[in-house]
Amino acid sequence: MKRAIHLIAIYIGLQILFLLPVTIIIESRNIAQSSSFATMLLGMSMILSSVAMGWYLLKKKYVTVEDGNFDFPSLRLLPLLTVFTIALAIVLDWVGNVIQLPDLMQDTFQSMGKDFFGIVSICIIGPILEELLFRGAIMGHMLKKYKNPKTAILLSALIFGIIHGNPAQIPFAILMGIALGTVYYRTGSLVPCIFMHVLNNSLSTVLSNLYPDVSSSFDLMNPTIGTVVLIVSVIIVLTCAYILKRMYPKPMNVTEE
Repeated sequence: MKRAIHLIAIYIGLQILFLLPVTIIIESRNIAQSSSFATMLLGMSMILSSVAMGWYLLKKKYVTVEDGNFDFPSLRLLPLLTVFTIALAIVLDWVGNVIQLPDLMQDTFQSMGKDFFGIVSICIIGPILEELLFRGAIMGHMLKKYKNPKTAILLSALIFGIIHGNPAQIPFAILMGIALGTVYYRTGSLVPCIFMHVLNNSLSTVLSNLYPDVSSSFDLMNPTIGTVVLIVSVIIVLTCAYILKRMYPKPMNVTEE
C-alpha cells in the first residue's frame, strides 16, 4: 500500500497545485464559480494536473511500455467492450438511483460538460490518467505483490472509488473499478480500460447535456420498461465477462517482484 499512498498523495498534491491559482483568480475577481470563465479555468487546471501526473508516472517508470500496457490485444475486442461498457453503465446507473447518495459535484460536472476544456478533461485526459494511475501504477504493482489477483482488483477499485470523494460517485466508481481491473488483469493492457473509461464518461456527459434535469436514465422509462432494460443489461454484463474470460484464459503475468 505504500506505493498507492505515495502516488495518491502526489496526485492530490498536483490537483491542489494547479487548482490553487484558479481559486485565487476566481475569488480575487469575484467571478461566479458557475460562470463559463470559471468553468474553463477549472477544466484547464484539471487537464494540466492530469498531464503532470501522467508525465510523472511514465518518467519514474511506474507505468512502462515494455510491460505491454499500451498494446491493444485485438480489434475484435472493441465491439465487446462497447456493449459491455454501455450495459454496465445502465446497471450502475440503477445502483446509484437505488442508493440515492448526495451528489455534491452535480452542478460542477454539468457546467464542465458544456465547456471545451471541461469535456476534454472529463472525457479524455481524466480517463487516460486515471487508468495509468489506478490500473497501471497501483493495481499493476498489487498484482505482483498479492498472490490472489482478486485482492489487487478489489483494493485498487476501493481506492479508485474513495478518491473520487463525491458520495454519489463512490459506489459507481468502485464497481466500475472492479470491471476495469478485471479487464486489465485479463488483457494485460491499459488500452481496453482507457477505451471503456472514455466511452463511459462520454456517454454520461452527453446524457447530462441532453437531460440536465434528470438524475437517472431510469427516470425516462416507465417501471416495466426500466425493469426489462435492467435485466437485459445484467445478462449482457455477465455474458461479456464470460466471453472476455474465454478470449483471454491466460491473464497477465503476475509473478512476484
